[in-house]
Amino acid sequence: MKKDMKYMLLALPLLLAACSQDDGTDTLAQKPAQPVSVSISADIEGTRAPLDRTSFVSGDQVSVVICQNDNTLLSWRDFRRSTTWTAVTSATLQPWQGQAQVYGVYPALSESQKAEAKVDAVALDISPVDSQQQDILYGATTSAITAEAPNAKMLFHFALARVTFNISKGQIYDDTDTRLFLTKATLKQTEATANSTIRTKGALNLKTGDITPDETADDTLALDFDSLEVMNGSTVKVEFLVIPATIQPNTVLELKVNDGLYTLPLPIGKWEKGKQYNYPVKLNYEYLLGN
Repeated sequence: MKKDMKYMLLALPLLLAACSQDDGTDTLAQKPAQPVSVSISADIEGTRAPLDRTSFVSGDQVSVVICQNDNTLLSWRDFRRSTTWTAVTSATLQPWQGQAQVYGVYPALSESQKAEAKVDAVALDISPVDSQQQDILYGATTSAITAEAPNAKMLFHFALARVTFNISKGQIYDDTDTRLFLTKATLKQTEATANSTIRTKGALNLKTGDITPDETADDTLALDFDSLEVMNGSTVKVEFLVIPATIQPNTVLELKVNDGLYTLPLPIGKWEKGKQYNYPVKLNYEYLLGN
């Protein structure tokens, strides 16, 4: 019996060692995977002033969100362009299975915008500030990313249409010394309609680039100028960024020149996203008389 006890005591350390080795193996197997650091590269499709370039430049900043099957893997993060794109705040997340999409918007969103933003509804406001409008772009990955290949190659597109009015003197001024000074340009409708041509706010779908206008927003865009002179033989350009829309019959351009107003009805048509539209405008003498 004493002999048996001796062998049992000798075997006990071996059993303990075996258990210790098993526990170590389980601990290694359960160790969490390393976080994935997402990076981006981004270009612009096409050109259309005022952002008249096909690539971003140093200082540009975009907001992106990473999604999988309409579920958010990583909430909004900002990336800033320098020599490369760098994350303004951490863009790491736990590894995931399968493919994911990255959507983005330029310029970067404010914190309050991020709190309300969804991939299919990012609030935008194109109201002029100091007679300047902010261009808006939307983007997505050209191909899905994975946890093993987390660099998102993105292509951004213009979400707004640009409308340019090329303003010059009419023939009546060819032999006169009359000086014309443009102080204000307004794009508006003379009567309210259910589907307004002009709206200053809307919701941008980052997947499609479509904008749903906010029908409660202002239906007027106005730019002020510091006595911009329309000289003989020259053209003055006035540019508006607009939410894509069907042009209603009562849409007009109103110009304040000297002490008079000039009203130009716009032809019926469409303003589509990412496109440029040009309208020649000849100023005549009659409008100065109040006609």
